[in-house]
Amino acid sequence: MIHKEKNISSYYSSFAYHRFTKRRTYVWGRYSKWYKNRFDMNGKTVLDFGSGGSDSAPSAIFSQSLIQNGGSENYYLGYDTDGRVQDWLRSKGCFYDFFEDDSKIGQIDMIAGNQVYEHLDIEERTRFLKRAHELLKPSGRLVLAFPFNLYNMNFRYFWEDITHKPVGVEAEAGFIEGFGFDCEVFVAGLKGDPFGFMENVLCLIRNLLLFFPPFWITVIDGVKGKENFAGN
Repeated sequence: MIHKEKNISSYYSSFAYHRFTKRRTYVWGRYSKWYKNRFDMNGKTVLDFGSGGSDSAPSAIFSQSLIQNGGSENYYLGYDTDGRVQDWLRSKGCFYDFFEDDSKIGQIDMIAGNQVYEHLDIEERTRFLKRAHELLKPSGRLVLAFPFNLYNMNFRYFWEDITHKPVGVEAEAGFIEGFGFDCEVFVAGLKGDPFGFMENVLCLIRNLLLFFPPFWITVIDGVKGKENFAGN
């Protein structure tokens, strides 16, 4: 465990020699199809961190789990700090208190964080990653999707939200590896929601003219199991 008295900035810098051991892979095809093919949820317990969702607009992870498990909700768990989302999850028997409930330690196949990691500060990311490592099975997967804000073709989406914090790509994967995960890094998504067709086309053209990668999503796929310098 990281000692509370340890300076978080010093800890964050301790992964300096690990930060560029991974290289990003660009995904040029349709992002949603690639994601579904890479992350098979059939028969697997998936915990959706920062799930969001409602009956009228369920989360993408909930929908994928439902489809891949023949309509069964028994494999899906969700966590969110929003009271309305918690009520919705409880109504389906799917709510799991990520930080307080120890009943699933070492039993989760996959923890997915879809467009939520960028809302966490360094202290919160540290707490989240430590807890994710505890909850996952050996070789369980931590899958984080967040805005590719380095050359984000829809950078207005990122910077106009005051709760967003910049997240690196290879550097963040290096940081996550310190908590016991072996990471692969992907940059994907040729279009950004909720923007319209023309705005997406203009953003894509602009990035290509500037020799920027025309993508808007970073995905870090971490597998639990390696030794770590975080001391977990």
